[in-house]
Amino acid sequence: MAQQEKPSQYQGKDVEIDFDQLGLAIGDPLFLESADQQSRYPTRLVGFSKGQSILIKMPVADGRQIILKKDQPFTVRSAARNKVCAFKSRIIEAHLYPFAYAHLAWPEELLALEVRNAQRLKIELPTDITPAEDGVVEGWPKTGIVCDLSRTGAGLKSRVSIGYPDDRIRTSFNLSVSGISKKFRISCIIRQRQVMNDPDDVNRYLYGLQFVELSDAAKIMLTGFIYEQQDLAAGHS
Repeated sequence: MAQQEKPSQYQGKDVEIDFDQLGLAIGDPLFLESADQQSRYPTRLVGFSKGQSILIKMPVADGRQIILKKDQPFTVRSAARNKVCAFKSRIIEAHLYPFAYAHLAWPEELLALEVRNAQRLKIELPTDITPAEDGVVEGWPKTGIVCDLSRTGAGLKSRVSIGYPDDRIRTSFNLSVSGISKKFRISCIIRQRQVMNDPDDVNRYLYGLQFVELSDAAKIMLTGFIYEQQDLAAGHS
C-alpha cells in the first residue's frame, strides 16, 4: 500500500542533519530526558567540537545540582531557532571545576523538523481559566475549550465571557508528549473576541489568545505535542 501523503497543513518532515547545522548559539536551551522517560533536566549549550562532543552545563533542579555520571544515556531535545530536534547521546565526561559541566557524545543520528510559528493544530482541550492576578476572584475560575493551538497562541471557546482584547488571563490544560504528561499554566493576552450565534454550540464566545512568558521547557513540550499530533493526524506512526 502506498504511504499516505501528509495533508498540506502538515507539510514538513524530519531531516537528518549534523548538530552543528542546527544553528544553535551558546546559551540556547537543551533538555535531557532519561532513558526511562521519568526525568527531564533543563540545561544550556556551552559549546561543541564537531565530531567529538557537545559541552553543556550541569542541570539544576529544585535548586539542587544534578550530578551526571559517565556513560549515562539521555535523549537530548531542543526547540531553539524554530527547529525541534532530538537525538540519543551519553555522558562521556563530567566535571565540577572550574564550573559544573559535562561532555555529551556527538550524535550518530539527529532528526530535526523546522516548525512555523503560525502553524496551528485543530484540537479539543478542556482548560481552566483564571485572572492574571493571583488570589481569589469572585466568579473565577472559569472553563473553556482550546480549539486550536500553536507555538505562540491558541483559539479558545467558552460558554461565558472571560474578558476583552488586551486583557490578561491564565489558562491551564494538560498535554502529553511521548507518554509524558504535564499540566500547562500559561499566561495569555486576549487579542480577539467574537460572540458566536451557533445554536448547536453552547460555547458562545470565541477568543484568540497570545502566549506570553513561556519557559524554555514549555516551548519544547508545546512544539513536541503539536508535531506529534500532526504526525498522528497524517497517518504516521
